Amino acid sequence: MDKPYGIFEYDINIFCSYISFLTNTSLPSIKRKDQITYLDNYLKPFKNEKTKLFFIYENEYIDQHYLDDYSSYHVRCFKTYKKTCARIHLFCTNKHKELKKKILNKELNDFLNKKESIIKNDNYLGFIVIRPIPENFFAKVCLKPYYENDDSNFILTKDYKVSLFGYTFHIKSIAFQEQDKIISACATTSLWSFFHAHPMMNLRDLPSSNKITRSSYGNEVWESREFPNKGLSPEMISKSLKMFNLSPEKFEFKKAKEKKKKSLWTFLKTEKNDDTERVSLFKEYIYAYCSSRIPLILGVTIYDRETKEKKGMHAVTVLGYHLNRENQLNSNKYSDRVEKIYVHDDRYGPYLKIDLMNNKFEVKILENNKTSSLVNAKDEIYETDIIILGVYHKIRVPYIKVFELCETLVDVLKTYVEYLARENQNFKEILIILKNIEWDVKIKENRYLKEELLESNIKDREKYLTKSFPKYIWSATAKYKDKNIFELIFDATDIQLGNIFLDYIKFDDSLSFIIEILLKNYSKQKENDNEKLYSENIKGIFDYFTPEKCYKENLADLYGYLNIPRNIKENEISHDNIVNQCEMIFDEKKEYILEKDYESNNFKYLWVIDRNGFLRIGKEKTDSEKGHPTLTGGKPARIGGELEFDIEDNTWVVNPFSGRYSDGYEDDEKKKYLNNAIVYKFNLFFNNDKFKEKEF
Repeated sequence: MDKPYGIFEYDINIFCSYISFLTNTSLPSIKRKDQITYLDNYLKPFKNEKTKLFFIYENEYIDQHYLDDYSSYHVRCFKTYKKTCARIHLFCTNKHKELKKKILNKELNDFLNKKESIIKNDNYLGFIVIRPIPENFFAKVCLKPYYENDDSNFILTKDYKVSLFGYTFHIKSIAFQEQDKIISACATTSLWSFFHAHPMMNLRDLPSSNKITRSSYGNEVWESREFPNKGLSPEMISKSLKMFNLSPEKFEFKKAKEKKKKSLWTFLKTEKNDDTERVSLFKEYIYAYCSSRIPLILGVTIYDRETKEKKGMHAVTVLGYHLNRENQLNSNKYSDRVEKIYVHDDRYGPYLKIDLMNNKFEVKILENNKTSSLVNAKDEIYETDIIILGVYHKIRVPYIKVFELCETLVDVLKTYVEYLARENQNFKEILIILKNIEWDVKIKENRYLKEELLESNIKDREKYLTKSFPKYIWSATAKYKDKNIFELIFDATDIQLGNIFLDYIKFDDSLSFIIEILLKNYSKQKENDNEKLYSENIKGIFDYFTPEKCYKENLADLYGYLNIPRNIKENEISHDNIVNQCEMIFDEKKEYILEKDYESNNFKYLWVIDRNGFLRIGKEKTDSEKGHPTLTGGKPARIGGELEFDIEDNTWVVNPFSGRYSDGYEDDEKKKYLNNAIVYKFNLFFNNDKFKEKEF
C-alpha cells in the first residue's frame, strides 16, 4: 500500500482486508457488520457470469464533511487520528473473462494515458469513502440504484460529479453514510441523507454531521451533551430543518388507545382498523411527497419479527417506493398501491427495501456466507411512529386539505348523478365510474407540470402551457382503470383558508368532457341556491365552472386577444412617433360619414378594434403604404382590416386583412371576430349603411 492508489478485482475478502488496514479494525469485526453483508448483497445484481466487478482505491482522499467532523472532535483526542480518508471507486465490465492483476494494471495504465479502457463512466457503479476510525467507518457512499424509475418504481436521485485522476465521472444516486456514534446518531445521518436528496439543497453547500447535530441543539440548554451524540428528538430534528431554511411538518401515527393528545392521526373509526388506517395514511404521505422529489424522515419502532421483542427507536430517510399494479384495498387512493419503500438506513445501507406485509413493514437481510457465518439473516418489523418533512417555506397548504377537497367533490358528483340516474339510466354507468375513481395526489413544481403537459396530447395544451401558475402546485389526478380522466390543480402556496383551486385539465377522453359538463350544470344550479354547500372550500371549484367574465375577457371573446403589431415600418415613424392616420375613435355615438367615392380621392379606409374595444377608422393614401399601426399609435390591438364599397349592392364590404394585427388568428376565429365587429360596431355606429363580410 505504498502507492496512493491501486486497483483490484472486487472480492469481499479483499475489500474487507483493505478496510481493516485503513481503520485498524479486525477483519472478523468488519465481516460481521450488517453494512458489509448488505453491501455485498447490494452489488450482486451488477455481477454475474459475464460481468466482473473491480475497484480503484485512493489512500489520501480529503473528504470535506469528515474534515469538519475531525476538526470538531477527533483532533482533540489524545490518540492521533488521520485527517484524510480513503475512497473506493466501483466498476463493472464484461470485457474480460478474468480480471487478473496484470490485466487490471494495464487497464489502469491505459486509462491514465487517455487510451480506451474499461475504466469509463458507462461502467461506473459509484464510490465509498472510508473514515480512518474503527468500527463505524462508512462515510459518504454513493452507489448506483439497483432499480431504474418506471411505472412501478420511483427512487430519488441526484447527479453527483466525481473527479478521479483528472477524469469526471457521473453517478445518479443519493449519498448515504453510517453513523459514527460520536458526531452523529441515526437521526443525524437521516438528516444528512435527507439534505442530500432535498431539491432545495445544493450539493455543494450541504452541512456536515457535526453542523447538523449542532444546529439541532442551538443555544438552548438540553439534558444531554452534543458530543458524543446519543440521538435527536423530533423537536430537535425540526429545529435543524429550520436552521437550514426548510419549514418542518410533523405527522404522528398514534394508535387509538395511545392518543393522549390531539394530533393529525385522528382518522381511526375503531381500534380494529388501527393498523390498516395507519398504514394507509402513512402511504399517502410517502407517495404524495416522495413522488414530488421531496424526501421524508421516518421515525419507527423496531421489533424482532419472531420474538416480537422491541429493539428500540430508529430514524431512516425515505427516498422511494414500489407500486403494485392493482389497488389491493379497492380504495379511492392511488397511494394504497404502495407495497414497498426504499430508505437509507444507516444500520444497513442505501436504498434498503422495506416490504409491506399484513399492514407491517418488514425488513429482511438475506444470509451471505461470504461475509460471515456468524451473521444471521434478520427479519425485523418497522412500526411507523412519525413522519417529518422539511418543505420550502412557501408550500403552505398541506396534503390532507387537498385530498379532502377531492373526496368532497366526488361525493357531490355522486349525489348529483344518482339524482340524474332516476330519470336517465345512462347515468348509472357514470355513477359506477365515480365510485371507482382513484386519486393520485402529489405536489409538483410549475416547471415539472408544464414539462408533462408539453409531452402530452391534451386539447388546449397551449392554454395551460402559457397560463401563469405559482411555483408549487398540488396536482390531483382522477384515474379510472389506470387511465387519467382529469386533473385538478391547486395552489400549494396560498393561505389555507383561501380558495386554492386553480384549474381543471381535461385529458383526451370523452369521460373527462362528460364530467366537465356535469360540474358546469351542477355549478349553475347551485349558483343562486342559498343552500349551504358541502364545504366552503369546495365553492372555489364550482365558481371556476360558473365564471363571471370581466370586460376584457368579453372583448377577447368578441374581437380576439390582443396582438402587438407584427412589425412597424420606417415610413410609419416620424420624429420618433408613430404617424397618426386615425380619423375617428368610436367610443360613443358620433357623427361620421363614410365616403363612398374614396378611390377617386386616392385613399382607402382602414379599421381596427383597439385594446379597449373601441372601433378606430382611418384613411390611408393609396401610395403611402402605411398601415394599421398608424391607427393605434403602434399599441396592441385586436381584429383589423379594410373597408371596400360594393357599388352594385350599395354595401360596405368589411375584410379582416390586417397583416399586422389579424395574422395570428385562425380563419374560423377571423370569421367570428369579423362578424362581431360588423354586428356590434359598424351596424351600431353607421345605421344608415349596410355592411357584409368579405368571403375568404
